[in-house]
Order: sequence, then structure tokens, then C-alpha cells
Amino acid sequence: MKQLSALILAVCMVLFATACSKENPPPPDSPSQSSSQSQTPEPMGPDGEESASADELAEVLGQPAWQALIDKVGFTPTAAVKHADGRWLFYDGEFEDPTNLWIYEPAQAETLRELLPADKLPAQTAIKGAVWPDENSDEVLLIVGHRYGTVSPGGDLYRLDLTSKILSPFYHTDSDYAQVVGVTPQGDSLLLDIATFDSNMDHPQSSQTTIPLYTESGAIGSIVGQQPPADALAGAYEGEVQAAQVLKLDDSGEHVVIIPRYRGSTVRVYSVKMAGSDFVNTGWLGAYYDTPDGWSLDLRTILPEGGPAVKVVVSNFGKTGEFLVAYNGRDDSRIRWISEK
Repeated sequence: MKQLSALILAVCMVLFATACSKENPPPPDSPSQSSSQSQTPEPMGPDGEESASADELAEVLGQPAWQALIDKVGFTPTAAVKHADGRWLFYDGEFEDPTNLWIYEPAQAETLRELLPADKLPAQTAIKGAVWPDENSDEVLLIVGHRYGTVSPGGDLYRLDLTSKILSPFYHTDSDYAQVVGVTPQGDSLLLDIATFDSNMDHPQSSQTTIPLYTESGAIGSIVGQQPPADALAGAYEGEVQAAQVLKLDDSGEHVVIIPRYRGSTVRVYSVKMAGSDFVNTGWLGAYYDTPDGWSLDLRTILPEGGPAVKVVVSNFGKTGEFLVAYNGRDDSRIRWISEK
């Protein structure tokens, strides 16, 4: 009996020692060694979703067209972002490799178009994310950051005009240790996901901030002395102004000053003619992109009392307004507003 008790006691001691020798798992609330890295959000797409995999674009195209795309652009896309109208932005983004941005436009005769080669980005940077800010926009927002190093999930925010291919800074964080890692459009504002690192560029902490998509340039207030209506994109002012730019179209001595409301606007000037009940473009007279604070255009052309011969189009992201240049016919106001269509 004593031998049996001793045997049972020995077995119990072995089982207890074995259990103690196993590493205890961390409690559910204890962060793992990699948890600080997992707090950093991935770059987001236009609806807050992660940017679509290039595999989705490959599936849309089918294997023969996908291979033709690769042969055309010279690389295999690793990231793609779809627009609601069927357009796709895509680029290559392997670790520390240069990135080249292209667009696939199935509705166009030339379906593939290069937007931004790697050598047009700031030195030693790469594209970390791409977002369509508005369903009607001919501009895109890009997260651009350092190409090298494992602590560069994001960067600064840039805007790219798809027509002019002009890349310009849009948003920079207040700290050298903070990076934009995600963008979610919310109407006239943007919700930004921010990763902030410590002084050793380690242990990122996540936060969010909201910034306006449209920023007033201040030119209308300083030149006209009036606040524009809510839907105004620019003012057409018949007064003497020292404009930043002059476009002379004739020797009539008449003029109108185009004053964009928002910084970063695009101003295009066309010749037009009447066709049926509408005016159609007949020529390209000038274009001005990424207008800075205080910018205005002195358009020197006749202000006809009859049919207009010149049209001005002002746009900023997805908002567009048109102005047919003609005689005002009002003595009580020298300003006409170019409102969103």
C-alpha cells in the first residue's frame, strides 16, 4: 500500500513539474512585441477601404489583357485603386523599389496613360497610397514618403492633376515623426489616419485628424471686399487689379479679372461658338494649374453685348463652374460669381 501511494505521489510530482515548465501565455490585454507596429493603419482607398489589390484589376482585364498591360508599362502592378466610373490608378510598390503611377481608362481610345514616373517624385520617395477624393474629380491624392527603411508606412499628402500631370504638396504633418498613412474623403473634408513615431522612429501611435479639401485663397476678399456665395468657385471682376497673370486675346481695351476662390484651382480658357442652343469649345486659349494664394487672371478681351466668344472654366477637385465672357449690363455690381454647375 505504501509503495502504491509513493508511486501515485511520484506521478503527480512529474505532472506538476511538466505544467510549470511550459511558458505561460500573456493575458488577453497584454500587448505582444509586435502590437505597436500593428497599430499603424494601412493606406486607405476612397471609401475608407484598403486599396484594392492589383489582382482585382487583373481579374477585371483577364489574362491576355493583363499581360498586355504589363508589357506596355514595363512592370507588374502591385497596387490598384478603382474609381466608381471604371477607371483604375495602379502602380508598382515593392519594398524600396521606385514607384510609377499609371491610369487605366476603359472609356478612352488610349486606355493606358502614364501619370507620374518615379523620377518625377521628390528625391528618394515612393507612392505609399492613392485616393480618388471625389467621384467627379480629375485630380487624385497621393501619399508620398521615403522609399527606404521599414519605418516609412506613409508620408505627406500630394495632389496630382490628371490632365497637366502637375504634382504639388497638399498636406504636411506638424511633426517630422508623424506620417499620413490613410485618407478617407468625407464630402468637403478629408479624414486622415496619422502614425506618430517616437524619437527613434519606433513604436508608432495611431490618431486621426480632419482637414478641409478646399482652402480659401483669400484673393476674393482682398480684391473685391465681399464674401462669395456658398456655391461660388470664382469671381469675374470688372475692375482695375494688379493680377498675377495676364492673358491678352485682343486689342479692345476691355477686360475681366478671374479670381479663384480656392487655392490649387485650375483655370482653363476656351474659344467658343454657338451650336444649336449651346456654346461649344472651338479652341484652347490658356490653362493655369494649382493656383496659389492671392492668384488672379486679367483676361483682356472684348466683353460683347451679343454672343460670347470666350469661356472660362474654373475647377477644383470635383467642383466645376463655367463663365461665358460677355458684357455685364449692370451698373450696381462689378462682380459676377462663377458657381458650381
